[in-house]
Amino acid sequence: EFKKEGCIVGVLLMPVLPFLTDDFKKIQDLVKEVKKRGADFIMPGCLTLRQGKQKNFYLDFISKNYSELMQKYQDIYSNETISGLPVKGYLNELYKKFYNILKNEEMPFFLPHKYYRGIVPVYDEIYILLHQMLEVYNYSGINTSRLNQSIQKYSEWLGSEKKKFNRKRSLNSSYLSDMIIFKFKTKTFSKILENEKLSCFLDEAVFTKKHFNPLTKSLEF
Repeated sequence: EFKKEGCIVGVLLMPVLPFLTDDFKKIQDLVKEVKKRGADFIMPGCLTLRQGKQKNFYLDFISKNYSELMQKYQDIYSNETISGLPVKGYLNELYKKFYNILKNEEMPFFLPHKYYRGIVPVYDEIYILLHQMLEVYNYSGINTSRLNQSIQKYSEWLGSEKKKFNRKRSLNSSYLSDMIIFKFKTKTFSKILENEKLSCFLDEAVFTKKHFNPLTKSLEF
């Protein structure tokens, strides 16, 4: 119904339950159904089990109802991270599975750039876009070492400028956006990223009518 009214619609497909709802065929069937109903994107997410009541309650349920899975759960949730995420090996395999299914169905696994471009502040648009590019390239098997470095440089610079903005009440609310626009116009934004090619790509993505298509990994109108 939202789609009929012209709204952007997506599905948060989470939490995916290890060994219960993470089967390739189950995910594929669900993605196809969601696509048929008109969704613009699907955001998958794995089950998190934080140490304490939440984890104890869930594992108690597994022990009573799916005792054959108990050892597998103990193995993949043995790292006791603050986030409650399973071990990296399982997580990587799950998201690769999602990426391949969504790629075959031509369905983005996050809110596509064309829907938020020009709506969020330009500094946040760049931040989000860079991290989405990182995800796409990672799951495509593309080397992301240089992109990672540029993201780190940009994050450090943006964090520093935000602190400066918060300390100086006299600064205009558009201070950060104006600064970035100025840096692009004067061709100095690449100094922040230490990556000329990426800077040119972002210039075109953010300041023209083009947008980044995660399915083709290119800029399109």
